[in-house]
Amino acid sequence: MRVLLVCLWVLMLGGCANRQHYQLQDLPLPGAPGEDCCWQAAQQLEIHYRQDVYRLSAALARTEQGASLVLLDPMGRRLFSIRQQGGQLETYRAPELPQDLPERFLLASSMLVWWPLADWQHLQGSDWSLVAGVDTRELLYRGQPVLTATYSPAPDSVSSGIGSATLVNKEIVQLQHHKIPLSIRVTTTQWGAL
Repeated sequence: MRVLLVCLWVLMLGGCANRQHYQLQDLPLPGAPGEDCCWQAAQQLEIHYRQDVYRLSAALARTEQGASLVLLDPMGRRLFSIRQQGGQLETYRAPELPQDLPERFLLASSMLVWWPLADWQHLQGSDWSLVAGVDTRELLYRGQPVLTATYSPAPDSVSSGIGSATLVNKEIVQLQHHKIPLSIRVTTTQWGAL
């Protein structure tokens, strides 16, 4: 009986750990802004989550204090906001947004797409890694893909992150989470330095 209880406990811990990293809960986000500060962007998002589709507007900003993301419904009402200040995250979630939609994923995926690769150097030596191809960025956990961002058309360099070229080239980014049924199509409509 004791062996069975120990096995169940180990399985529960393993399941929780897998669930946690699949939701990007333990991904260490960049702290203080690097060279690419400060700017804001307006975006159109098409979020496919399970069987539902959400078409939302988004405002993403990078400032000296950290990062912030606000999602608005088609009527302009705030559905979600998250602000990073240092190591802390402040969040607001409207009741209309599904409770199981991983909120930290939304900010982490935005940062993974737009922040320069140099800002992710702190991942070296951890279980996480970020690799870039000609038109992709892929986030891996212990060598297994968790999230892929595909840029179309392929930018001059995926290493530099967002900028005015994103608008000029009418770049669209498709984010695909590999562990849960979640994908996001991102179209940037405005970008400006602060």
